[in-house]
Amino acid sequence: RYKHKSAIEFNLPIDDAENSSSPAATASPAEKRQHPRIPVHWQAALMVQQRPSMGKLGDLSRGGLTFLGELNLAVGTKHQVFMRMPTEDRTGYHQLEVVAQVCSCTLSAAQGCYRVGMRILEMRGNTPQHIMHFLHVNGG
Repeated sequence: RYKHKSAIEFNLPIDDAENSSSPAATASPAEKRQHPRIPVHWQAALMVQQRPSMGKLGDLSRGGLTFLGELNLAVGTKHQVFMRMPTEDRTGYHQLEVVAQVCSCTLSAAQGCYRVGMRILEMRGNTPQHIMHFLHVNGG
C-alpha cells in the first residue's frame, strides 16, 4: 500500500516547453478559477488506487491545476498529485505534492488525453513556497 513517504521520482528530462501557452479548459461559472491560470508543461503523476498515473500539468493557479493524462476520473474524487517544477536556473527541479479534487474531466481530441480540472485542497511540504513564488514571478 502506498504511504506518504516521498514524492514520485521522474527519470525524464525537464521539458523545454514548460512555459508555452495552452488553452484554458471551458468550465461553468461555478467551476471557473478565481485566480489566473499560468500555462506550464511539467512532468506530473496522479495517484489512483495507490498507483501513479503519469501525465503533465497543463496549467496552475493559486487554487487549482489542470492535469493532462490517460484516465477518465470521476468528478469529486480526491487524489495526490506529484509534480516536477523546474528550478529558476533550469538546472534541476523541485518535487512538489498537493491533494486535489476533480472538478471536471473531458477528453481532448486535440491533445489526445483527458483534461482534468482540479481544485487544490492541500499543499504538502515546501510546495506552498515554491508554487507561490512561481505564480508571483509569472503573474499569477
